[in-house]
Amino acid sequence: MAPNCVLPNPSSKAATTRPLAASEIFPRLRQELEKDPSLAGGLKGLFIIQVLQDKGETGDAQEWYMLFTGVPTKPTITSTRPELPLTSAKPLPIVLLQLKDEDLVRFCAGGLSGMQGIVSGRIKVGGDIDLALGLERLFVQAGGPERTLEILRSRKGGYGQQAKL
Repeated sequence: MAPNCVLPNPSSKAATTRPLAASEIFPRLRQELEKDPSLAGGLKGLFIIQVLQDKGETGDAQEWYMLFTGVPTKPTITSTRPELPLTSAKPLPIVLLQLKDEDLVRFCAGGLSGMQGIVSGRIKVGGDIDLALGLERLFVQAGGPERTLEILRSRKGGYGQQAKL
């Protein structure tokens, strides 16, 4: 047998590919914030959110960017790196978040609080934790739990029992 040759385990289940719920959740959040930018409150910072595939799933991770510069400006939510505004004031804080897609669904639907996610290791945070926890308030005010449940209902084969909320 050649070195570095990995044989598949016949007893393991084949990995499946399903689009990440993040690809539906973040655009919906963007729509809500475009309708009412005041939902962001005084949130200021750049959030870089890396959403990973769930166990047993294949495919690429997604990276989403949420830029909040203050109430009069509309927040930016995109899957491409936004251009940061140049200001003479103090720089915007940056928060890095990493979580699995199913944990994003739980968080957005209200089944996993930010603090629970951080303490349990389901949500990994780099940067200002207090600022990161501000996202929870934003998701609730923007109708995150209701919108996330709508997304789950509309997905064929949704998360079902896998994402017990």
